[in-house]
Amino acid sequence: MGNAARLFWIGLALALLASGATASDIANPAVRARQSAEYSPHTAWELGYTGKGVAICIMDTGVDDSHPGLAGKWLGGVDVSKPQTPLTPRDGTFNADDTNGHGTTCAGIAMGTGAPEKRYQGAAPEARLVELRIGTIFGYAPGEGPSPVKLYDATLQGEQWALDHRDQQWAAGGGQYRGIQVLSLSWGIDVGGSSDGSDPYSQALDRLVDAGVIVVNAAGNEGPSNDGFSGLSASSKAIAVGATDDNDTVDRADDVIAPYSSRGPRRDNGDGDPFDELKPDVSAPGTGITQAEYDLVGDGSGNGYGPRGSGTSYATPLVAGICALLLEANRELSPPVVKEMLRATAERRGNASEPGLDPFWNRDFGWGVVDAYAACELAARTDVAATDIALQAFVTNVTTSRAGTTRASGLSWSRPGEVERTELRLDGGGWRRLGPDAGTTFGNWTADLGYVPPGNHTIHVRSLAGGKSSLVTAFGFTVPPGAQPPGAGLSGGVAWAGGATALAAAAGISYWVVRKRKKGAEAPAAG
Repeated sequence: MGNAARLFWIGLALALLASGATASDIANPAVRARQSAEYSPHTAWELGYTGKGVAICIMDTGVDDSHPGLAGKWLGGVDVSKPQTPLTPRDGTFNADDTNGHGTTCAGIAMGTGAPEKRYQGAAPEARLVELRIGTIFGYAPGEGPSPVKLYDATLQGEQWALDHRDQQWAAGGGQYRGIQVLSLSWGIDVGGSSDGSDPYSQALDRLVDAGVIVVNAAGNEGPSNDGFSGLSASSKAIAVGATDDNDTVDRADDVIAPYSSRGPRRDNGDGDPFDELKPDVSAPGTGITQAEYDLVGDGSGNGYGPRGSGTSYATPLVAGICALLLEANRELSPPVVKEMLRATAERRGNASEPGLDPFWNRDFGWGVVDAYAACELAARTDVAATDIALQAFVTNVTTSRAGTTRASGLSWSRPGEVERTELRLDGGGWRRLGPDAGTTFGNWTADLGYVPPGNHTIHVRSLAGGKSSLVTAFGFTVPPGAQPPGAGLSGGVAWAGGATALAAAAGISYWVVRKRKKGAEAPAAG
């Protein structure tokens, strides 16, 4: 796809320029970052995480950081969309302007304060900005494309600059900010067909991840018939983000995959590891997002918000901001652990597309829709040194009888390797050993928990092998009023139908949903 045809392969082509039509801030509370009537108090901000102390690099068309929602955030920057000169130094002290608007929008989604009205806030409003400009006013990076002969390639230059400055002390940060912790990249490069991740752009992102930078990049806007992913999006180690349509509601129940969002899997690179082809990793709201406005001539200090736009470009910085929240919750997190936390706590959507590899991954949504609250809660209690992210354990369903006897079921496996044992605990109690036997792939287990009193409860589960643990995932459920200990008479409260109630909540999420079974019906699968 040529540059002229796409203006922006990944973002602004789907901008909705409805004059004066701005929605309320939906995406942020929908991912349970900001507080809301629908999800409070179960939001990341109400856990105390807003991105403090984390530097997010926006690699894009530059940023109008004097915009009211971005003022005071700039730590350092560079403009590699043009060759280095004395007027455009590359030591991190150059404040590049945004002459396109895409970069300012992405920065606002990741870290904007929403000033002056605090309405359109980013996921991490207390994170700070490193500005890395690769794009021009026309919405492309000089040198991008499949040509074998290039005099200059701004994207590769930008990736190398980020690698070289990943540990730089930023003078504008008052000695409190060093380097780049998260890089948000809403960009794609045509490499002459779908990439298997071996293209130089994707490989450069892999090197950034290996160096300790959490890289979040857009899956692309090629829709359901796409043939894999482009350069950058095909990176094996970055977090590839698809886009959903939240239908302008905070409640996630009506969220669907956006029709433009690129589907997986990635083209096989033949390395014998089938898991790095499972992309996208997660999805997030990217449709009808209200933008922080840039200023083509000025610095944006008088600008506001609007119009609305759509694309995986806008889902990506939202996830980058959530990554900053996770780092605030736990400074020891590595890029692979952050990626696995987002996957493990995502709200599952769709059927498994590759059930022989993973019981949850779906080619539309990845591992699901991101959940900032569940991910931060997991991050805060994770001992990284004791964690092996190849190990997997999830509760998928809980049922309770009318006598209050509760049974949990789930899955445990390793990718790759073997599980030695699986353990479960209820409400912070002691760990109980479960199946499956060592070596079982996608081992199904069931745990009889006995009498569990009415109220909200949480099950934690983990798999263990080689002295390490999987991420300890959580499953919240509610036993309704009326359940009685064995031997006690039932009185009032609940009309029990068929003797059991299925209690369902998405794995890794700490809110509760109760679903009653009809008499004679099987308890539904959930998770």
